[in-house]
This record gives sequence, structure tokens and C-alpha cells, in this order.
Amino acid sequence: MMKSIWDKYSASDYDSVSEIAMIVDPDSSYYLNPDWAEYKYCYSALRNNLNRVAAPFDIFSFNDIPNIPDFSRYKLLVFANPFVISPEKEDLLKKFVFKDMRTVVWLFAPGIIDGMRYCPERVKDICGMDFTCPDIASVQKENWTSIYVPVPSALTTLVLKKVAAEAGVNIYCDEALSVYGNSRLLSIHSAEGGNIMVRLPRKYKAVKELYSNIQIGCDISSFCFDFCKPDTRLFELLE
Repeated sequence: MMKSIWDKYSASDYDSVSEIAMIVDPDSSYYLNPDWAEYKYCYSALRNNLNRVAAPFDIFSFNDIPNIPDFSRYKLLVFANPFVISPEKEDLLKKFVFKDMRTVVWLFAPGIIDGMRYCPERVKDICGMDFTCPDIASVQKENWTSIYVPVPSALTTLVLKKVAAEAGVNIYCDEALSVYGNSRLLSIHSAEGGNIMVRLPRKYKAVKELYSNIQIGCDISSFCFDFCKPDTRLFELLE
């Protein structure tokens, strides 16, 4: 069964349907001390928390921003380490990011380095909140929403899930689950199992679970499925 699925789908180039993107800046990595207690929450722990939001996400380098196809599709952007924002990078943000009514999450001190100088006062210019802001805070801009997270570990899966839902991201399941999806396939992993409601971003002509070959339904935008403990399922979505 697994080989037949691989043979049928592996060569196909399906489009991403992610509405969340994690943006990592290679320039800023030089300024982050690996011994800092919050270090992992800017990288691996952040990625792991996003993995449990129950919505697919993509990961890009800051340098990818001008070349990301269909960038308007991303309703939530999470900037993992946005410390170095030069004037040139700020121009990219204004051109591609600060628009489309999207939500932008900044972890700790966005723009505190302008490429040449250490400028704590510049953090407010970038995200709308002071560098010394002690808690997660948000500000509504003209065409986007800015959320500042001064302590990266505060951006838990639960917080991310709430922020994503408020940004208009389709949350496939209420539970904290790993979800991967593209324009044809949807994979869901559940450690605990149980009867889980799955909410699709739109109505599909037919949905089938590929490992069991079970036909889920036709013309549906949501369904329930019984997951074992643990369990991973792969659904085919036909438009």
C-alpha cells in the first residue's frame, strides 16, 4: 500500500496551501547567543510549536521574501529572529509584508540592529511596541496587525493557535496536532487518537483516506475520523 501511494503521488508537484510562514533571518543568527535560555524558542522550539497548531506552514529565509510565489496567501507570518533589519530590509517589509490585512508576529527586538548600529528605539518603528514592553502586545496598523513577543518562550502552541485563528488561518482540528497539506494531500498525526473533527479550507468533490482506502465523503468541507493511538492518516482531496 505505502509503495503504491508513493508511486502514484511522489512525482507530482502539488502547490502549497499553507497560510502560515515562519521567516528566519540568516544575518540575525550571528547576533544570537546559543547559551541564551530563550535561544531554542527562536528556532527549533518555535518550529515544534508551529507543528502542533493543526495547520500547515512553510519556512523561508528572510532573503526569500521577494521571490515567494503567491505571497498574499500567507495570513500569518512569524519572524523568528528579526534582530537585523537594515533600511533595505525595511523596504522589503513595506513592499511585501505590511499589507493584505495579514498578521505579523515578531520575536524579541525586531530591528534593534539597523545593519550598522544598536538602536533599541528602532524596535517601535518596526513593530509599533517599545523594546521594553514586558508582555505580548499587538497594534492594529493600516493594512496589517503587528504582534510583539518580547519573551519567545511565551509563544506557545496554544497562543500560536489562537493568533492563527484570529488571523483567518484555517485551523484543521481543535486539538494540538501535526498537519501537513498541499493542494491534493492532507496528512494528520495524532498521538492520543480519538474521534477528530477535520475542517477543510473549502468544499471538496471527494475525500478519501489513502492508507485504509476508505471513502470519507463527497462534496464536503469537514468530516470526522476515528484515529488510533497513535496514528497518522493521509487523505486525498479531490476538487
